[in-house]
Amino acid sequence: MKIDSDMESDLNCNRDMNISNAILNDPISCKAYHELFQTHNDLFKDKIVLDVGCRSGMLSLMAVEVGAIKVIATGNMESADFVEKALSGSEKKDIFESIKGSIEQIRLPYGLKKVDIIVSEWMGHAIFTESLYRDVIYARDKWLDKGGLIIPNVATLFMAGMTKNVPKNTQEDEEDTEDEMLLEDYVTPDQLMTHRFRLKIINLSVAIKEDEYFQSPFGLNALRDGEIQGLVLHFDVAFAHNNIRMPLFSIGPRKPKTYLKQTLIYLEDNLMVQKHEMIEGYIAMFANKSAVRGVEFVLGMKTINDEELSE
Repeated sequence: MKIDSDMESDLNCNRDMNISNAILNDPISCKAYHELFQTHNDLFKDKIVLDVGCRSGMLSLMAVEVGAIKVIATGNMESADFVEKALSGSEKKDIFESIKGSIEQIRLPYGLKKVDIIVSEWMGHAIFTESLYRDVIYARDKWLDKGGLIIPNVATLFMAGMTKNVPKNTQEDEEDTEDEMLLEDYVTPDQLMTHRFRLKIINLSVAIKEDEYFQSPFGLNALRDGEIQGLVLHFDVAFAHNNIRMPLFSIGPRKPKTYLKQTLIYLEDNLMVQKHEMIEGYIAMFANKSAVRGVEFVLGMKTINDEELSE
C-alpha cells in the first residue's frame, strides 16, 4: 500500500502522541528529569534552549520553570500546545515558542543563529530504533553554541541472554513470524540467563550520525544451566558534563518499568548452556527500510568450543 504525505503525517502525529502520553504517565523518567533540572538549574539560567522533538513537552516546561530566557520547541506540535496552555496567563508565557516543520526545514526565530542547550527525549528502542538521534545530531551541528549542552546526552546499551516467557494460551511450538522474532517488551529478572554485556556508549556531545548503526563483539557469562532462547537489549540514560555525572533512569530487566521497553531478539535455534559457561559472538544493527521497524539485526553466537549459531 502506498502511503501519501498526509497519511504519513497523520501516522507520525499519532505515534508522537502515543509516545507523549507514555512519557507523561511514566513516574520514573519524569522524576529523573525533574531532579536533574532542579539540581542543576544554574545550567539553564538566562539560556536559550531548543527542544528537539518536543515529544512530551515536559522538558520545555521544565526549562522555562528553572530560568531559561527562551525555549524553542520543534516536532510534536500537540505537546507544544500543551506547554503553551500550561504557561498561559503566567509571566513566563512569552518565553516558550514552537516552530512547525521538520528539523531540516525550520529556521530559528528572531534571527537566532545559536542555542545554548538542546533538550530532547531522543531515545528509542535499543537506543536508536524510532529515535530522534539524527535530529539531535543535526540540530547540534547547526545550532548548538561551542561548549553548549545536550540533555540528556549519554546512553549505554547492554545485552543479555534470556529465556522466552510464553504467554498463557499460547503453544510453545507455535510458528514465529518476523514480528515475533523482534519485539519490544519487558523481561523479568528470572528470565535472565546471563550477566549483561556492555555493547556501546553514546555521548551526543561528540557522536556522529553513523554511530547509530554498528557491529560489536560480545561475551556473555551464563548465570545457570538452561536454554538461551533470545537476547534482550536495554540501556541506561545519564547526563554528563564536566564534573557532573548524573544517572537518570534505566530500562534494564532489574529496574522498574519505564515508558521505554526493552528490545527482544528471539533465536531460531535455542542455545544450551551450563552455569558459568561463556558465550561469544557478534551483533550488528543497520538500516533496512524493508525490515521490521526500519532496522535489521545480524547475530552470530556460540559457546566456547561449540559451533556458531547465526540469525
